[in-house]
Amino acid sequence: MEQGYYGPGPQQMGPGQYGQPWQPYPQKRRQRGPLFWIASCLVVFLILLVLLGGILALIGLAIGKYGSYSKTEKPQTFVVGAHPTLVVNDDVGTIHVNAGGNSVIVQATEHNNGFWRNRNPSDAQVNYSQNGDMVTVNASVKANLGFFSTDSVDLNITVPSTADLQIKTNTGLIDVSGVSGQMLLSTSTGAIDATNDTLSSSSSLKSNTGEVSFNGSIDTNGGTYLFQADTGEVNVTLPAASSFHLIASTDTGSINSDFPVSPKAMVTLKVNTGAINLHRG
Repeated sequence: MEQGYYGPGPQQMGPGQYGQPWQPYPQKRRQRGPLFWIASCLVVFLILLVLLGGILALIGLAIGKYGSYSKTEKPQTFVVGAHPTLVVNDDVGTIHVNAGGNSVIVQATEHNNGFWRNRNPSDAQVNYSQNGDMVTVNASVKANLGFFSTDSVDLNITVPSTADLQIKTNTGLIDVSGVSGQMLLSTSTGAIDATNDTLSSSSSLKSNTGEVSFNGSIDTNGGTYLFQADTGEVNVTLPAASSFHLIASTDTGSINSDFPVSPKAMVTLKVNTGAINLHRG
């Protein structure tokens, strides 16, 4: 019986050798010549050059628009009696008060700087006034829309050793040294540091955000004395012989005191977040 034709057998498949399965011919990969790599490097170089130029132009623009101004004013001298009162209101800046002499001497240094803003020395201003033995200093800075702008007025003040102080700043350090009298010191953001001072009458040292430190003495014959920090530590050091009634409280933190309680002067130490430390000097 004759059989039909069913095509080539397995041994007939293949392009050159019998018995090998057929495979497509491999395509030869096209090689990239040196011109391609040179062109690629040139394109990358041009892109980096453009980016670098943009960055340098931006920096140059920023420097051109950067306003940096600092000016120390001529000291202002006020003739006062033996027990004057100093009132200071400073928007932003550090306030240093030291005892010395028989007059009130105020030296202000104005600072304003920032990116993309006009240079304007009048952005920081200081005004002075005197009424009898009361000297008032008001330092203000203008609000602006500059980028990273910071305006401030630093005050260095010398007062007689027996002066009453009423000092307030929104942002900045208050530093008082060698003064005896009533003190009302307050800052919204910043520390208060009082050393070698004697507090009398009703005095208070208060900071919303910052440490309150006092190293001196109080009039233990009477008066109320408040040391308060909403967020920060209160550190008070008084002479070992001090006698007073103590009220200390903290929402979060520890209370450490070296003193027993006494029914004379009243000392209040208050912290919302932070420690309280009362030491014998």
